[in-house]
Amino acid sequence: MKPKDFRGIIPPIMTAFTKEGEIYEKGTREMVDFIVPHVQGLYPVGSYGSGPMMSIAERRKTAEIIIDQVNGRVPVIVHVGCSDTKNAVDLSKHAQSIGAAAVGAVTPYYNEYDQEAIYTHYKALLDADGLPWDGRIHSAKRTRLASGAWRRKRGTEPETIAAIEAELRDALTSFP
Repeated sequence: MKPKDFRGIIPPIMTAFTKEGEIYEKGTREMVDFIVPHVQGLYPVGSYGSGPMMSIAERRKTAEIIIDQVNGRVPVIVHVGCSDTKNAVDLSKHAQSIGAAAVGAVTPYYNEYDQEAIYTHYKALLDADGLPWDGRIHSAKRTRLASGAWRRKRGTEPETIAAIEAELRDALTSFP
């Protein structure tokens, strides 16, 4: 697995829903077609795209719709962050199977995890799929990894970030 160098504008994309709360496929496809000519990638099913509020099946379906509609025009970095590692790994494997260019994740939220559990979470994601990875844990370097500390009582400690970067450097994406 080689790290990827993503450049340009890679915005999160909203997910369209019907009045009944179902995924609105036609609307989602129309948003993709409207946005893609103006960007260099898409980042679906993160918090801006309502991912954490969707079921795992809805997140899978939305990623499938978006990747299908993009049809290779720009890379798609699918957000797979969950409150647990098992579902994050499942979503990550699914993202690879449908042609995602990379995945993005956050430290599991809502519960407080020790640093070893956080490290194990990221290691499981990287071992799961072979995709380049934007893990979102902030570091002083250009590799972007986010602690999500605002969602939890305790953030990812600098030593944990350093361990992840040192051992897993080749899988991490670069954002200049």
